[in-house]
Amino acid sequence: MGKKRPPLSQIHKNMSFDISSDEEQVKEQGKIYSEGSFVDLPISMVTLDENIRDIYADDSLEELGDSILEHGQIQPIVVYPRDGKYIVKVGHRRYKACLLRDIPTIKCIIQDDFEDEKQRIITQALENEQRLNLSPRERERYIARLVELGLSQVEISRVLHKTKGWVSEA
Repeated sequence: MGKKRPPLSQIHKNMSFDISSDEEQVKEQGKIYSEGSFVDLPISMVTLDENIRDIYADDSLEELGDSILEHGQIQPIVVYPRDGKYIVKVGHRRYKACLLRDIPTIKCIIQDDFEDEKQRIITQALENEQRLNLSPRERERYIARLVELGLSQVEISRVLHKTKGWVSEA
């Protein structure tokens, strides 16, 4: 049975999905790696959970996928184990680009799950702000969520290494 990539419309959503995998990869699914491990995982063992980013440009993912095909995956994604799978913690775009280009394995660093919702949003915000910029709507949404979770604008500016004015404007 060959691998079947999900439709592009599903790749762009923060959805969990599974792709068919060969028998050898299915046997590997029972293996759980310890925190700090650096491993190449079959992409069928990795799935998505919630992410602050909800807009993924087709051409951007295609370019990233082409780059990974040509040069290899330079930066691993970060995942955590849950129920026999690995959930993407950081690296959603790299994961989606690999899916898009039918890349069978993905380089991963294994970590523990987020401590809480605040830590998830802060970690994903830092990673996205340092790479491809978020849309104003995505930025506004995660900052509003951090405020709802009890962080002040000063605290948000400190953890994101931005000015308080930047946070207020966002």
